[in-house]
Order: sequence, then structure tokens, then C-alpha cells
Amino acid sequence: MHGYDKFYPLPTGNSEEPIYIDYDLYKSINKRPGYSIYELAKLMGWSSGKVYVSVQRLEKEGLVHTEKDI
Repeated sequence: MHGYDKFYPLPTGNSEEPIYIDYDLYKSINKRPGYSIYELAKLMGWSSGKVYVSVQRLEKEGLVHTEKDI
């Protein structure tokens, strides 16, 4: 499969402030690094749009990163 973004967890630091995250999605990405938005949506039973928005929040918080699959 090519042309899809793949998502990978990043190591988290010891933050004093609680960070709101989409915890279920974050756990799924940790268990299955490299899944695409489409694959995560199927796994979670969510729409691709919901996964995309959740991943954007996780990326903004520095908890996951995206790699292009060429």
C-alpha cells in the first residue's frame, strides 16, 4: 500500500500539566504503529474524518508523528 500517511507514537516526557488526548486512538497507534488513517478508522469504528482530527490533536501535542509512505 502506498501513498498513505502512516502514524507513529513519539516518546512522552514527564509533563507536569495534564494533557488532554484522544486516549483510545493514542493507545491504538502505540499498539499498531504505521497504520494509516483509513486503517485506524476501520479499527476504531470511527469515520476517517474523526480519526484525522484526533491525529492532528495528538500531533499538535507532540505525541505522534506522521511519515509519508511512498
